[in-house]
Amino acid sequence: MMEMRITGTEEVMRRLTGLSRELHQENIRAMEASVIYITNVSKQDYLSGPRPEKLDVVTGRLRSSVNYKVTGEGNDLKGIVGTNVVYGRIHELGGYLMRHGDIVGFMPARPFLSAALQAAHDFVIERFGRGVQAVISRGGR
Repeated sequence: MMEMRITGTEEVMRRLTGLSRELHQENIRAMEASVIYITNVSKQDYLSGPRPEKLDVVTGRLRSSVNYKVTGEGNDLKGIVGTNVVYGRIHELGGYLMRHGDIVGFMPARPFLSAALQAAHDFVIERFGRGVQAVISRGGR
């Protein structure tokens, strides 16, 4: 007859719970670092010229309005980078210029948010990966 016994399951569960908590906290830190990085790339690389490919500073209002926020509920985590300046949308997406209901021109897109997100892709992936590796190497302690 053969007998098998597993011991230490309480310790395994404690460590898994610890890993989950640590991973969530590390993901918050990684998200914050990522949105700060994307915000800075947007301001420095896409809202500081040169024209006409990129936007340049005229008043500084658009550039200073780019901000970020990290929100979370339960295990969901969201990072937001954006602007509340009305004309930011037409610069980001391009479109027809209207005056009193009439089309008066067309503005080509000069993205400063989506371009910054694309430029930051490798940083974001690396930052989240580094955080996961750190949590795993600590083992949920």
